[in-house]
Amino acid sequence: MKKTLTDILVCPSDKHSDLNLIEFETNSSDVKSGLLYCIKCIRYYPIINGIPIMVPDNQRNFIHESNFLTQWIDKIPDDIKSNSLPFNINKINRESS
Repeated sequence: MKKTLTDILVCPSDKHSDLNLIEFETNSSDVKSGLLYCIKCIRYYPIINGIPIMVPDNQRNFIHESNFLTQWIDKIPDDIKSNSLPFNINKINRESS
């Protein structure tokens, strides 16, 4: 995903346009792995293989996202781990241990 896309992306849940980009794996102007985080509704959207997964909660793949989040758990900020939607990241991490 091009970093400049954050200028035009909006949260699918509340249409808030100020999404925070948290980069896990990058090369120059592209993000290969990371999160987009909506500070208004506290939802995160993973960036997997350069593709932002920005679908409504009821269409999200819990198992796929759990594996991704577990892989990057050390790079996810603590406030997002404990307060984010649609899945509680700390709970996912405890269940996978």
